Amino acid sequence: MLKVMKVRHFGKGFVLLWFALVAFTGLPGLGQSVQPRTEKEKPVELQEILSKLTFTSRINHSFEKLNKQLAVAVQKRGVSFILSDEDKRAIKKAGGNDELIKAIDAAPNLNPVFGAGLSPEESRLLNEQNRLYQIITTNYRSHDPEILQKVIDAAKEFLRRFGDDPRAKPQVDWMRPKIPIWENQMRID
Repeated sequence: MLKVMKVRHFGKGFVLLWFALVAFTGLPGLGQSVQPRTEKEKPVELQEILSKLTFTSRINHSFEKLNKQLAVAVQKRGVSFILSDEDKRAIKKAGGNDELIKAIDAAPNLNPVFGAGLSPEESRLLNEQNRLYQIITTNYRSHDPEILQKVIDAAKEFLRRFGDDPRAKPQVDWMRPKIPIWENQMRID
């Protein structure tokens, strides 16, 4: 009798677990259909590029051939990341060439957080906005005059180029009053 109760308890738990998985992970069930994205449909990720350049055998694949294949994939599928200067250095260190970097720069950014479906020009501008903003936000607390000058230069460039863009209003409103503070900090240090 005790074993039967354990089996029944396990059975109910299993059913509850299955329903929880269906509800929270979107597994097919209760009339749902799943259409998985294939590798060929997903935007190219930075890690995919670095992995292929780093770990693909050089016996059968030259860097030239890999770079060409990756550039074609980027042109067809777009990218899911914003290319920073650090990313460019990592790609070059792994064996990427200028043509691959240019293809990534020109590719639409299909990451939903960063503007899916933007034209290549809009994506490039958004990438540049994010690049400048990243320089500012990662370095604005520095006391090193050289780094702080980079922050000030990036903030002024951001305001000059994107100060009238309503999509950048929160960033502009945050950084505009900070520039004089950073400039005073430069004079003090």
